[in-house]
Amino acid sequence: MNHYISCLLLFIVLLFGCEDQGDPELQPGPIVSSRVGVINDRINDIPIVVYGDEERGIFKAFIRKDNSGKESTFSLSDEGFPNSLLDSDGNVYSVLGQGVSQGVTNSILGNVDHLVGYWFFFPSFYENVQLSNGEVIQNTPDSPDNSEWLINTGSIAYGSFRDGIRSIDNPTFLDNLGKNLVDHPLFGSLGDDELVTVVQHNGLSRIYPHRILEYHEIVNDVIDDFYFTVSFCPLTGTSKVWNREINGDLTEFGVSGLLFNNNLILYDRSTESNWSQILDLAVNGELAGEKVSYIEVAEMKLKDAIFLNGRLELLEPDTETSLEYNVSSYEEYKTSETVLFPLANRDNTMPAKERVIGVTVDGITKVYRFSDFERN
Repeated sequence: MNHYISCLLLFIVLLFGCEDQGDPELQPGPIVSSRVGVINDRINDIPIVVYGDEERGIFKAFIRKDNSGKESTFSLSDEGFPNSLLDSDGNVYSVLGQGVSQGVTNSILGNVDHLVGYWFFFPSFYENVQLSNGEVIQNTPDSPDNSEWLINTGSIAYGSFRDGIRSIDNPTFLDNLGKNLVDHPLFGSLGDDELVTVVQHNGLSRIYPHRILEYHEIVNDVIDDFYFTVSFCPLTGTSKVWNREINGDLTEFGVSGLLFNNNLILYDRSTESNWSQILDLAVNGELAGEKVSYIEVAEMKLKDAIFLNGRLELLEPDTETSLEYNVSSYEEYKTSETVLFPLANRDNTMPAKERVIGVTVDGITKVYRFSDFERN
């Protein structure tokens, strides 16, 4: 059915653990803007704004302060996508946090750690999970049980062998989107709901379709002198972008074949250290304990990404393989309750495969359901 399901019959799944959850306690809920689609909230007294548009598949979070440190309250802009955020002074920002009004064109909203993915992995990666309705889920820490690893090996599974899923190391891109997009044998056949990951640098937006990332999981890329890695884990539905310069040295990342709480473990090809995608952390090997610099990233639907500001380039299928990109290998997985591999903690507050956005500040992760952004 897909890479991991077929490999499940061939590899050993390690110890599975599940912890019971304590009784939830109520916490103050967020203040929802009168113009639905924007939530102004605070986590550990840090003011944040969360933007959600389920129709376009975009969910982003920022610190709601301008370059001078002035705090604002945000609502939806009348300008519409992609310039969708309006601060309390009437300034407009794009969904990627870039100021577009006169006077704030050099302003970028502050980044806050946030991640979009399936609900089921949040209780296993984060000790303190708060929901937007005030409920708190306290989880048992998944402590290391092996001196060579910084994570619990009981929550590690073998999904494949190293590089059994082939990364794209020499990506090519389609530009002049429009007719080229319609005429392309793959992109012309994709549906309106196809999700992509977008990386912006120096006025260029590079678009990485999940349909391609499902088959490769990692793209090692460069724009000008900016070297980075795009990773996508189909099992947790999470996208990350990392700077490929670590301690002054450039590296490439590959698929290790290991999974931690169902999430992708990458390895760097310089030291062969293993890295947790969600934790942004080397969890084993020479670089164990090193944190990687992650880059601001956005997910949205392909039909909307092609209307972003500036230059656009779209990742093409890897010409060095004969993969059938027209068929998604994860369609059944996305709609089932099946979780294939070990989890440290399992919580049934939401359906396992419900996609949510989680925002993390100082060890507290607050999760927002897409329904929190429903329009009146």
